[in-house]
Amino acid sequence: MPAINFGEIPAASSGSQRDQFELFAREFLQHAGYKVLVGPDRGADGARDLIVEELRTGIGGETRVSQL
Repeated sequence: MPAINFGEIPAASSGSQRDQFELFAREFLQHAGYKVLVGPDRGADGARDLIVEELRTGIGGETRVSQL
C-alpha cells in the first residue's frame, strides 16, 4: 500500500480549497467500507463534518454503528 502524503492537502483554515481534507476523509472512509450518511458541507453543521455508518458482523448478528 502506498504511503499517504498529508502535506499535499491544503490547510483547512483558508483558501478556495479549504474543504479538501474533509473530501479526502469522505473518500478514504468510503474506500475503507463505511457508508457516508452525511457528507461535508459548508455552514452550520453542529460541529459535525462527516457522519458515517459501519456494519459490524459477529456472533450476535449484525450491528450498525454511526460515527461522528
